[in-house]
Amino acid sequence: MSRKDCLAKVKQLPLAPGVYIMKDKEGKIIYVGKAKKLYNRVSSYFVGEHTPKVQRMADQIADFDYIVAPSETQALILENNLIKLHRPKYNILLKDDKSYPYLALDREAEWPTLMLCRKREKDKKVYFGPFASGRTVREIKRQTEQLFGLVTCRPKTGTKPCLSYDLGHCCGVCRGDVTREQYAARVDGALSFLKGDYKRTLALLKEDMMRAAEHLEFEKAAALRDRIRSIEKLGDEQVMVLSPDIDEDIFGLALYEDKQCVSVIQVRMGRLCRQDRFFFDTPEGDILSFMQQYYEDAADIPSRVVCAASPDEAFGEWLTQKRGSKVTFIRPQRGEQLRLLGMAEKNAEEGLQLRRSLSQKAGRVSVALGEFLSLSHIPQRIEMYDISNFGEDAMVGGMIVWEKDALKKSQYRRFGIERQMQIDDYAATREVLSRRLKDYSTGKEGFEKAPDIILLDGGKGHISAVEDLIRTYLPHCALYGLVKDGRHRTRALMTPAGEEIGLAASPVWFKFFSELQEEVHRYAISYMHRKKSKQMTARELTEIPGVGPRRAKLLFDHFKTISAIRQAGQQELLSLPGMSRSAALAVYAYFHHKEEEQ
Repeated sequence: MSRKDCLAKVKQLPLAPGVYIMKDKEGKIIYVGKAKKLYNRVSSYFVGEHTPKVQRMADQIADFDYIVAPSETQALILENNLIKLHRPKYNILLKDDKSYPYLALDREAEWPTLMLCRKREKDKKVYFGPFASGRTVREIKRQTEQLFGLVTCRPKTGTKPCLSYDLGHCCGVCRGDVTREQYAARVDGALSFLKGDYKRTLALLKEDMMRAAEHLEFEKAAALRDRIRSIEKLGDEQVMVLSPDIDEDIFGLALYEDKQCVSVIQVRMGRLCRQDRFFFDTPEGDILSFMQQYYEDAADIPSRVVCAASPDEAFGEWLTQKRGSKVTFIRPQRGEQLRLLGMAEKNAEEGLQLRRSLSQKAGRVSVALGEFLSLSHIPQRIEMYDISNFGEDAMVGGMIVWEKDALKKSQYRRFGIERQMQIDDYAATREVLSRRLKDYSTGKEGFEKAPDIILLDGGKGHISAVEDLIRTYLPHCALYGLVKDGRHRTRALMTPAGEEIGLAASPVWFKFFSELQEEVHRYAISYMHRKKSKQMTARELTEIPGVGPRRAKLLFDHFKTISAIRQAGQQELLSLPGMSRSAALAVYAYFHHKEEEQ
């Protein structure tokens, strides 16, 4: 459709709220927006002057669709759903393939534990987030678990305590030291703590301490006293910026070319308790679009929101509905809130400057690495492999990727390894590399890029197991093994010729290769644990009459988890292809009989 045709189509638009959907010449959706008046908003893209960033997007518009909504609030909700569905190039995408992490707690579990997740499901769990980085959320999780002695495993009463108990980080559910009511109180304290309500958390703990002292339980009282001191110390470290009855989020925006950074400062009970930065590539600096997606799945919506933009009525109504009570928007002109807004904006600007600085340095590590290894070319892509096993039933391989001076987690790959009669690490390494290189030779999606360096977590034996494969498929690829010393630390790189390139004299490269080795080990072992857990639950299913390995796999492929199978109704199980009536009813009876026993 020509620009003239688009303008003719614009004239047919109503002066009503709705959503518009911009498409390029190939019919691909590149932008979704909402409008109070569709005609006014859409026509603005085809007339007048725009900033260079917006103009680049406008130049790609070849057609558009629109949907009239009954109200602005409905238009806002529809816009958000369409953005998540189509993931347009020019919209802010807060939740992408590497979506931001959340903390979750299932209060209905037997012994509730904190867990990390990348998506907020529509279930009964309590969620906190989103957080800007996995490191941040892992530290908050660790801190909360240790302060409140929450379990970090699947405890079974009467079993031997784990290391966390011995370190004083777990309350000892497996020893029977804690009743369900006592553990529920710990969970309540942890939830209050995560919400920033230290005052309530401390009050509950002090009550427990006094009660323990009255009953002459002095060890318990001392443990509670130490926990109280830790929380008080943590609270003292958080700066008091507003009066203690104020909860608010402050949003600061910074722009540079097509880059955008949003800084979020979280104030709870008057204390500055968290700062996060989120980065995007977008043509427009739309802080309200970010806030909409940020609060879409947020578990903790404050009573006040501070930003430099003024949200429209629809957004305010939508956020108030999500919170369940009034949300006030503040565009500060003076005072402490203006200072906090300036802090948020400065934080966003510094984030962009850091990103620009890192971008300018991109390539320097690659050049230096090529010189260190005396390569004839500058390495752009490194792949590192590790094998992890828990017996012959759960043997897996992991591949991590370093490309253009950074780890590329979206390109990591996992490999299930065929069951071996005898565990053979070398054979497993060869199997993984053989599959990866064959996929490269056929151009399979996700494997089409060729590495410049392949690293193996192992020495001469691992290299010998795959050297002929590398020479056949990637004759120009460098191959090294990472060998360790007696203290299990990375010591040197080993070449196919058996020569060693020492790392002890080069702290920079020792750190570089050690971090790669730790990352691939973490990635492989996490997959191994997941696979082992799934196998154990699959074995539980095969105990049901009429359910063998094939039907157990069928149930897992369809329902994904034991919890989902347990919740399935008789009709749902009966309608599953490959399930006989007797087997389906046996599955239903098995889980519901177990529930009655409990």
